[in-house]
Amino acid sequence: MGNVVYYRYGDVFYQPMRHGYVVVEAPTVVNLPPPPPPAVEYQSVWVGSTEFLFKDGQFFQKTPEGLVWMPAPVGAITKTLPVDATSVWFEEVEYFECDNMYFRKTPDGFKVVPKPWKD
Repeated sequence: MGNVVYYRYGDVFYQPMRHGYVVVEAPTVVNLPPPPPPAVEYQSVWVGSTEFLFKDGQFFQKTPEGLVWMPAPVGAITKTLPVDATSVWFEEVEYFECDNMYFRKTPDGFKVVPKPWKD
């Protein structure tokens, strides 16, 4: 838009920054297609004393500049799986995979785990 680069995933807008992307307010635009229906709000996910926010299969952390995307933290437990996660079996154990991120079902939800096999 003009001289500013935005990236969009659903109704969330991002701008590139030095080490990744930051969530920003949607630009004011004429003729912007309508956003999809409201998605589930961010889930607060704690790994030790660090809080992550989880939405649409992505993890974020709060910074003074806004939300910043983070790689999936091993050990995080989410209430739900990403909508495009698929069931994968390895050594008689079911995992769920989405974008090279792996989850195992636990009594508390779905735990992010390392890839269960070596390449």
